Amino acid sequence: NGASEIAKAIAKNTIMRVLDISLNEVGPRGAKEIAKALKVNTSLLSLKFSNCAISDKGLREVANSLKFNTSLQSMRLNNNGFGPKSGKVIGLLLQENSTLTSLDIGGNTIKDLGVVPIMAALKNNSTLKTISLSGCGLGPKSGKPIGQLLQENSSLTSLDIGGNTIKDLGVVPIMAALKNNTTLKKIGLSLCGIRQKGGKNIAIAIEENLSLSSLDLSLNDINPELLHLIKEALQDDISNSEPLP
Repeated sequence: NGASEIAKAIAKNTIMRVLDISLNEVGPRGAKEIAKALKVNTSLLSLKFSNCAISDKGLREVANSLKFNTSLQSMRLNNNGFGPKSGKVIGLLLQENSTLTSLDIGGNTIKDLGVVPIMAALKNNSTLKTISLSGCGLGPKSGKPIGQLLQENSSLTSLDIGGNTIKDLGVVPIMAALKNNTTLKKIGLSLCGIRQKGGKNIAIAIEENLSLSSLDLSLNDINPELLHLIKEALQDDISNSEPLP
């Protein structure tokens, strides 16, 4: 009943710009009601829809509604119980929607299998600027599709893949792509199981990259000396990217 009332408000309201319905037991059925309302809403810019247990089934309804919605720019869908098969749903959403600029799907166990269609879709998406895949159960195999994304996408400015066991093996293709990426400004790699080998790859990439201004490497096993070198290289990037007086 609560979700139904929220849906009615979304459908009728033409002033509301931001809506936070996080931490409510919306479930798949409630998500379907809200999705119907999103199809006709023309004013909402930001929707926080986290921890609502909408599951894969509810996501399909929400994703379908965004084929018709042309106003929503930011959506948080973290911790909703999505599995690997939702990766394809999110990929199709990113292929068809041209208004979303920020998407948070962290805390959903989409795993390596689910990340592939998302990264493939983002290669040709020119509107999304920020995406969070933190804590999504990604492993070293996800490094390759993420790297391919960074090679081909020219609009993404922020990528958070922290809290995933990317490890040194997964970091290699990501850093190889980052060397020549000119648009990404922020990347989150905290708690990714990165050690010395991965840290060295990061240091080399940062030296060559000219756009990155923020890098989170917290809670990894990289020695202080190497972290210092990475920090210095990042500071050089920031200095070199500043306009001349």
